[in-house]
Amino acid sequence: MLLMSTNDIQPRSLAEQLHNSLITSCHDYAINIYHSGDIISASGAELDKNARKLAAAFTQAQISQTPVLVLLDSGYDFIQVLAAAIYSGITIAPCPVPKKTQDFQRLRSIVNDTRFSAAIVHERDRQHIKQCLPGVNVFTIEALMGEALALNAVSKFLPPRDNVAIIQYSSGSTARPKGVLLSGQMILANFLTVANDWQFNTQHRHLTWLPHYHDMGLFGGLLYPILSGGWLMVLDPNTFIKRPAVWLKLISQYRVNVSGGPPFAYEICLRYLSEKLTAQLDLSCWSLAFCGADYIPATLKKQVAHGLVDTGFSADAFFACYGLAETVLFAGGVKCRGGKINDELMHLHSHSTLPCYLGAKHTNIDIFSLQDNQPLAPGQEGEICLSGPAIALLYSSGEVPSFEYAHRRWIRTGDIGIISGDLLSITGRIKDIIKLRGKTLYPIDFAVLANKLYPQLNPHVFLLQTTESAEILSFSIETYTHQHSQWHVETSQALQLAFNEAFGIFVRDVIICKRNTMDRTTSGKVQRWKAKVSKEQNATH
Repeated sequence: MLLMSTNDIQPRSLAEQLHNSLITSCHDYAINIYHSGDIISASGAELDKNARKLAAAFTQAQISQTPVLVLLDSGYDFIQVLAAAIYSGITIAPCPVPKKTQDFQRLRSIVNDTRFSAAIVHERDRQHIKQCLPGVNVFTIEALMGEALALNAVSKFLPPRDNVAIIQYSSGSTARPKGVLLSGQMILANFLTVANDWQFNTQHRHLTWLPHYHDMGLFGGLLYPILSGGWLMVLDPNTFIKRPAVWLKLISQYRVNVSGGPPFAYEICLRYLSEKLTAQLDLSCWSLAFCGADYIPATLKKQVAHGLVDTGFSADAFFACYGLAETVLFAGGVKCRGGKINDELMHLHSHSTLPCYLGAKHTNIDIFSLQDNQPLAPGQEGEICLSGPAIALLYSSGEVPSFEYAHRRWIRTGDIGIISGDLLSITGRIKDIIKLRGKTLYPIDFAVLANKLYPQLNPHVFLLQTTESAEILSFSIETYTHQHSQWHVETSQALQLAFNEAFGIFVRDVIICKRNTMDRTTSGKVQRWKAKVSKEQNATH
């Protein structure tokens, strides 16, 4: 059964949609947490009751007056807190549990940005968090759940304070992380778009391993599957990183229909996929294999189809999607049916990235001129801008850049792209694209070429920047595996020649970096802004 048609009555609030989806779930165990080979399961009605009791504990503890940091591991505890916050009207900001010095520094920056006065943590982390954030009142999930057991479940859902349900922090790849203020209506509107475009139904089985403190994991991985009334399995991100084959095994074993992630997730699985494992997998059930990231290599779709051909996986199941926290999660990208992305259309999108199919109707996404805020003709390159009921207009520290056109408010994404033939190609970030000596240089093109020539190089961890008065180019890229120093030297020299031949430009410094040496965000993206600051600081010494 389809989740919702355009003729259905729309829910009045996010809390109402969540409550209805849980108490009417057709699955005996709607929520399933995979942990070290064991499965912890709960019914929709059980989660609903626990969340409403926890909401009562929030009210009793008087932690509903200001935004609350949620510093919990992926799993059932976090899902209960998420649902309880939606029911009780508490504004929450999910963040990763800090482990390293830079994690604590990021956390202090976030607290200073939004001025949180409360945090919900695991008991094991309480002392560290209290020391790190002396002005924040720290509550443990264990204590709150203990108090909730003796309380009556709330029956009335409260609206969020200042109409902000969730503060979603951006990853901080091109600038310091910003807190995007999201209302329940924005989240609900975005969910309904995804549910309609991806044709969610209550029988769908979802699996996520994505970090729950980023938009793709929080909304696409957890909340939207629950709101749809589907079946959900949660795999801890660390388990996936250590044993990526578990992802494919669980999809096969539990007949999962909807799951996905960034390009590296598919690539790492293909890299370690053995003939023995392939023979054990039946991925014919996997009908929606979404892929989202800043850059998706144009070759990835064919690589996935070829690598999984003997598992029953359908090549049409894999598709690219586009989104950002400023529109909650999803901006565009649906499954292509009947070979919509053909060679002719791919030729129009000649960059190194895989375009995403927007479908025939995509009125809330368009390409605008950087000069005069006017929409551009199909096939012309400009800034990708978004409109509609899910767009956010405020950060915790200021306004989201936006403008008025045709009686509608449009937000700027900072991404450059092309729309042609209902396909969107993201060609780069405005801050990253380099114009030098009459040429426009797209950093991803350099990374893709480097990986094509040397598969040991990681096309997702790289940096192209200018030095010395913006006249000299420098390109850095990490390796997947350890390589001896002489290989680094020889590869750097060969790439200089290859870049000059392909792009007509000389890159003076080609730096091959060891794995995990470039600064990253909590979502694994290169912190380009931080690298540029470091470069500028180093130039002054």
